Amino acid sequence: MKSVDEIGIELKKSVGDLLDDQKGFLDDETIEIYLFIKQRYKTSENLMMVYVFRSLFSSYYFMQYLSKDEKKNFFNLFDKLKGNPNINLNQVIELNKKMLSENKFQFSFTTKMLNLINHEYPIYDYNVDNVLKIGYYSKINTKKGKKYEIALKVYEELNKFCNDAKSDVNIICSVEAFDRKFSQYKASLSWTKKLDFLLWALYKWQIQPKGQ
Repeated sequence: MKSVDEIGIELKKSVGDLLDDQKGFLDDETIEIYLFIKQRYKTSENLMMVYVFRSLFSSYYFMQYLSKDEKKNFFNLFDKLKGNPNINLNQVIELNKKMLSENKFQFSFTTKMLNLINHEYPIYDYNVDNVLKIGYYSKINTKKGKKYEIALKVYEELNKFCNDAKSDVNIICSVEAFDRKFSQYKASLSWTKKLDFLLWALYKWQIQPKGQ
């Protein structure tokens, strides 16, 4: 896994491009949809009964690869957790064990829902994995039957990274640049979510064809 210092240097080098409207790595629409989902989650009593929330969450976080039953099970799981800001990944796993088999556990989507419950929880996804070089997918492919164990370890590492990042000068400056660019959202987004947006955009910046 890359160090906080390494990511800070990469963000310092790229943040001008990441926040450039013409480059298209990060825009208002992406942030506004997230905030709308966040608000609908907060005001919805039963997630399974709120089509707009489920549809937007599924589309925004690319759940189209899951079957209808998998999506139903996922939202049923989080209906049981709603309103508990102190919930953690270990508790989600324990509940998941009672409802689903281990191979049905959706680690990435679970962190995205945890972030809606508690906005200081970081999000793990393919982009973050590639930027930080965590290697979750390769680990679960080589260690069969260890999905829960690996998810807990990876999330522990990601939480530590995000906490340590709050003391890195380059990352602090990058988040401050984010706040200046998107000042209208400054109070609505947690520090952790701002960093997540930057890491997500950094991945797109890293994979762009050279010369662009």
